Amino acid sequence: MKNPFSSSVKLAAVFLVFGVTWIFASDLISKQITRNDLELYSLIQHSKGVLFMILAAVLIYFGSRKIVAQMEQEREKWIQGKLEEEREKQRLEITQAVLTAQEAERKKLGEELHDNVNQLLGVVKLYVQHAQVNKEMQQELLEKCSDYLIQVIEEIRQLSRSMLPPALHENGLLTSLHQLVDAIRVVNTLHIELRNDGIKETDLPEQVQLMLYRIIQEQLNNVLKHAAASHVKIHLEQQNKTVHLTISDNGKGFDPHTNIPGMGLMNIRSRLEQVNGKMLIHAAPENGCTLAVSFHL
Repeated sequence: MKNPFSSSVKLAAVFLVFGVTWIFASDLISKQITRNDLELYSLIQHSKGVLFMILAAVLIYFGSRKIVAQMEQEREKWIQGKLEEEREKQRLEITQAVLTAQEAERKKLGEELHDNVNQLLGVVKLYVQHAQVNKEMQQELLEKCSDYLIQVIEEIRQLSRSMLPPALHENGLLTSLHQLVDAIRVVNTLHIELRNDGIKETDLPEQVQLMLYRIIQEQLNNVLKHAAASHVKIHLEQQNKTVHLTISDNGKGFDPHTNIPGMGLMNIRSRLEQVNGKMLIHAAPENGCTLAVSFHL
């Protein structure tokens, strides 16, 4: 593409050459003019003055354009630098959020093992020790050991189900969500309503399905721990290339302006940042909580 600024510079250069040539030529002509040609001499001197002013204006104009262009380049470099700083800051924040989430998962695993599995195994160990010295109650004690070991196996199975990714490639997102809801219903009276409008699993990459599953799992865990709710609504919706997820409960709620977001919400936010998603929280004391997320495919 032709640069109009370059063309203007060429035109100005031609004008400058012409102007300088005319100035020197007019000096030579003025020396040849006799006193009887004062009118012509005055006209030539006047034209030289005008030409000097025009040349000065041209030089100032193009000089200022060059300065403005340099300032614009510096401004563009500054903007690009700021954008790169923001991108780097965002990358660091996402990395930190992921590391924090991983550390939280490890802490959660340790607490679950300590509070449930370790205690059950401690009881089993105690019964085995009693069975070794108490022959009369040995059979009864070993049967109790068997019952507790079954509980240990079930605890580990549930823990594995919550920590490891579900087999979405086999079951799909919706089936996995129904299984999650059914598993909660077994141990809790919380009524969970799951609704899908327009979500087609074949349109969602497996990583996106896993992200949605984890967000729903995390928020349900928040509801069970903190909300004291009796009813939860999960609404999945897809409009063109935008996915919307809403999770609302009728629990005790909280003030989002004064409450510091917990690790669960931080985990959800860090997952959404990886797909440039948005998260909104609508909550009020004694008025439940609604979590709304959206992202483009």
